[in-house]
Amino acid sequence: MKIYDMKGLERAVSEINVRVQAIDEFLGANDESRLSEEYLMRLPRNYIRTASCFRESLNIIDDVVLRKNISYHLQLSDLYSYIMNRMHIWGVVRDMIVKYQVVNMAAITESILSHVTPKRCNTKNLRVGYLVTKNLIDEDVKSELDWLWGVRNGVHIHEVRLPEIGVYTDEMFDRAMLVVKCLIDALEQNKS
Repeated sequence: MKIYDMKGLERAVSEINVRVQAIDEFLGANDESRLSEEYLMRLPRNYIRTASCFRESLNIIDDVVLRKNISYHLQLSDLYSYIMNRMHIWGVVRDMIVKYQVVNMAAITESILSHVTPKRCNTKNLRVGYLVTKNLIDEDVKSELDWLWGVRNGVHIHEVRLPEIGVYTDEMFDRAMLVVKCLIDALEQNKS
């Protein structure tokens, strides 16, 4: 079924919602069994980019395994983006998707920072400081990395002293992705 206009999009979304609800009611609200492949809903092709697509964009990483692993985390980011952009998720569950996007992006930046700085730089602050003093990143990128790290520290649930509902915003989701892009772009520009 092709969609040609907004009315067609509206009808398709309405039909999908009815069908997904019917599937859930058929299976039962508490059903946790794994369905066989032919009964699983599929994400649209090409929404999640391939690992090789990401690997090709990570020229600053010359460690083959690290490049692959970062690519997998970027694929996870595409899944989170799909959930945020195509599904009606609300409340604290949406907040938690944002939180784990931030954590994922921080893990990627940590891996990149660790890879491109000397071993003696064994903390995030030392790594970022090294890149600033070598003029490999500017103060704006440093500031964004600091922001990302500050938000990322919420990963330690036992250290969070306030309820997390309403803490994480859609803007944080996009900003975290932009931090990774800015870091990679800055390092790429200075590599050439």
